[in-house]
Amino acid sequence: MSLPVLIYISKDSCSACKAFNQREWENVKHRLNGRAEFVSFRIKEGQQVPPCIAKYSDWFPNIILTSASNYSKYFTSDGKVHLSKPGTLSAVQFNSVEEDGIVKPAGRPYTADAIDAWFGKAVKRI
Repeated sequence: MSLPVLIYISKDSCSACKAFNQREWENVKHRLNGRAEFVSFRIKEGQQVPPCIAKYSDWFPNIILTSASNYSKYFTSDGKVHLSKPGTLSAVQFNSVEEDGIVKPAGRPYTADAIDAWFGKAVKRI
């Protein structure tokens, strides 16, 4: 992997995730094809978010962007977590804003257009 890695975190019980899966995720992958690698984490009921990306799971759906080298520090090539590596993946989070040291949703729409526009800026920050 050498391209930036776009990670989509969803939860089975999340209606917004279901809507995003049905309407936008394939459009995002089509638009960013050749510019990013794509990884999805679908969190099932009772399952925990991998600790290295838990920081980015205060709301769902969630999309983060990281470099290939950062991704490979915490995940194997087949998407399994390196259990021996503690810490948090360094990434840029879509649709977030920081206020007084607290990261909150920014209220942007979860559309392929919005994610494509964000990606162009975020890739320069990773």
